[in-house]
Amino acid sequence: MTFLRQEHLGYVAVDEPQLRNLLPLVPAVTSDVAYLRLHGRNPNWFGASKEERYDYLYSKEELEQMLPSIRTMAASAPLMFIMTNNCHRGQAVQNARDLQAMMLFPEQKQPQQ
Repeated sequence: MTFLRQEHLGYVAVDEPQLRNLLPLVPAVTSDVAYLRLHGRNPNWFGASKEERYDYLYSKEELEQMLPSIRTMAASAPLMFIMTNNCHRGQAVQNARDLQAMMLFPEQKQPQQ
């Protein structure tokens, strides 16, 4: 990461299945642009066709778990992009809308009566 920062090169943080030979999500920012790619978490990543590999709809709970990393990244750069690449059957659009709603209109806890 040090080299990327020194050279002002952007790091791409990636969420993908936690399988051997794949990287964990590291919410690092090394330039003026924070960039996160969501590839889905299909457990059949290596045995699937290209279409099947990205056939994954993140649950709202999975997206909520990423919010602290997203907020940390966003606070570290003046510009942030999140690319949803779980593109099979329009799932990327749904997850992008889910994230947008979570970021813009976080659910507020109702006071207990």
